[in-house]
Amino acid sequence: KMYKNKTNFINSVIDSEILLIIGSSGSGKDYLTEEITKGEEYILTVSDTSRAMREGEKEGVNYYYMSTQEIIEKEANNEMAEMIKIRDKETGEVKVCYGISKKEIEDKLKTGKKLVFIVEPHGAEQIMKYFNEKKLKTSLLFLDISFKERKEAIIKTEIKNGRTIKEATEIAEERLARMEFEDMEPQIQKIIKNNPDLNSFKSEKYSLNTELMKAFKKGEKIKEELGKEKQTNLNYKI
Repeated sequence: KMYKNKTNFINSVIDSEILLIIGSSGSGKDYLTEEITKGEEYILTVSDTSRAMREGEKEGVNYYYMSTQEIIEKEANNEMAEMIKIRDKETGEVKVCYGISKKEIEDKLKTGKKLVFIVEPHGAEQIMKYFNEKKLKTSLLFLDISFKERKEAIIKTEIKNGRTIKEATEIAEERLARMEFEDMEPQIQKIIKNNPDLNSFKSEKYSLNTELMKAFKKGEKIKEELGKEKQTNLNYKI
């Protein structure tokens, strides 16, 4: 189900074991994840990738960096919970892979913390099958920020990293063109339809991202504050 009320969604996240975050490049998913995992409640699951490491990224923090062939071999050995392949439009050759290993999930579950995943829609479809098998209660946050705002956000970040306005603009345009999905909405709706117990919410503004981030970091305190309201059943349909 897709919640329309952010308060109800926040409460559902508090009661969940897994938080999936989906959004296009520049939607704020990395910043949101970084902030909510600073506390003791959440821990980030780190994906494998064969793309090049970007400036400021660290091995084992942002991704586990390896070759495309290594990730494909892990998939063949049934070691991956989800994986997506980015192919060359002309040749069909696999250029870049992203994915989360089963070992990474199992290791992070042992910490006793709630797990946070940054995934693409296709990856979310795959990984939900794994969560359903494990009977893990899951929430999904879809960051549907406009193209214009995302481009501006990437440019601001790159300028802070020392780029000129021209360089920052070129980087933003390249990132948005390279990894852009035409329309995530139908894919998100398909995931929700196929997983009726999945709690989901769509954020269309950076300001709302910030509100949700602060709420997740507060965790139980928010639940207690809302306890005076009629929130006894947090899973009702809206």
